[in-house]
Amino acid sequence: MTPYCEIRARLRDWGHVQQIALEAARRSDDARGAAVVQQHLGRLSRYRGRFDEAEALLYQSLAGFEALGDVPGRAVVLHHLGAVAVNQGRPELAETRMREALGLFRDLGQRHGEAQTLRWLAHICGNRGEFESAIRFFQEALPLFASLGDRHGEAQTLRWLGDVYGDSGRYDEAIECFDRCLPVLRDVDDPLGEAWALLDLGDVHRERGDLDTAMRCFKAAQESFVRYQSTAGEAAILLCLADVHRERGEFAAATAELDRARAAYRDMGDPVGEAWALLCFGDLHLAQGRHGAAVDVLEQAVPLFRAADKRLHEGRALRSLAAAFAGVGEHERSGSALAEALALFDGIGAPEAAAVRREMEAQATE
Repeated sequence: MTPYCEIRARLRDWGHVQQIALEAARRSDDARGAAVVQQHLGRLSRYRGRFDEAEALLYQSLAGFEALGDVPGRAVVLHHLGAVAVNQGRPELAETRMREALGLFRDLGQRHGEAQTLRWLAHICGNRGEFESAIRFFQEALPLFASLGDRHGEAQTLRWLGDVYGDSGRYDEAIECFDRCLPVLRDVDDPLGEAWALLDLGDVHRERGDLDTAMRCFKAAQESFVRYQSTAGEAAILLCLADVHRERGEFAAATAELDRARAAYRDMGDPVGEAWALLCFGDLHLAQGRHGAAVDVLEQAVPLFRAADKRLHEGRALRSLAAAFAGVGEHERSGSALAEALALFDGIGAPEAAAVRREMEAQATE
């Protein structure tokens, strides 16, 4: 029942089933059963965007498995704690937990757990802008999923790989990944996985300037996020829609979407999501010539991205901040922000580095 509810995003049914199971385990003094159910409930809370609640449930589960000397159970919970730490913007803890889990899965010969954990380590590297390391981890995970006949795991890995290709400016390869994973996600009836893939695909089309195709992808994703009550998905898609509306000059619509997204991320306790909303607000203010307002929000976004080790997005926030400083006449601070952005982009091989160099050269001639 649990896998059926999970993959089909029937979160309410999943939670109801797990609560019944937890009560039954406690009534019968089934310590292992209780630990298993707490692990499932922790995952459910993460899917709902309740990250602190998820962490608490997973630590209860971990304590139960450790008391029982259950190494496989401990490995699974460490994996999920790593995923929660990613959502909380705690990359060092996330990597520590994932590497602990990876070692245990390999010792146990559990190739499926190994593949899933490699995929998350790739995701963590991608968040830091370490694109080549991320791609290597993904390419290590893909044949494991294929050898196990796990089409769903393979499709999810392709989706995340496409996201990394998109962030690194390799748009054709990104679209190829999404084109390969979307039919499988539909075939296995994973509506939320499909929605996230559509969001990522739409973002690639937006980066390429095809706003109409991007909007179609975003609207289709939004429908699923709302239908299946994915708070994190709803917030993320609002940021995407706001970017399209900003680029179309529809500033009122963009402002309303960003207000809703930022409030949702605050409610979830997601500092990285809030940083993304602040960055989008900064770009929106810049588009309207409101440079002082842009400085205010971008100066909040930069340290949030830095704390989460999101180097690509920190660089993008610094680049926008440089434009905002220039707009209020603070040219020295603008140059410093551009220099910081360039150092980050060069360090991770981001395609934006060339554009930042041109902007610095233009500043030098003014």
